[in-house]
Amino acid sequence: MFHEHITVISPSVCKEIEDMALEGFVTWISRSYVPGDLKNFDMVLAATDDREVNHTVFLEARREKIPVNISDCKEECSFYFPSVIKDGDIVIGVTSGGADHKKTKQTADRIRSLIWNQKD
Repeated sequence: MFHEHITVISPSVCKEIEDMALEGFVTWISRSYVPGDLKNFDMVLAATDDREVNHTVFLEARREKIPVNISDCKEECSFYFPSVIKDGDIVIGVTSGGADHKKTKQTADRIRSLIWNQKD
């Protein structure tokens, strides 16, 4: 079962995440990741600028059978985030399987343009 709470583990965060932590929307643990941090998580995103840390997160997530998205290595992802287009009750997801985020965004933007330009 997925929980509706987000935990960010990072020595520093952007102002928006810091504000969300102050407002109680996310939990910010102000330190670097250490093995064992993933216990009881339902889903994990690793987006550090350190390949070794991202890989260690991947290994722990795989061992714990937690779905994981590793920002710098599509081969270590067990899921990808699609670009989502919504039009009323219609929902369209576009993904490149982690291969080309820019092309995914461009394709989603083209689909949005086609949908919105076709409206009566």
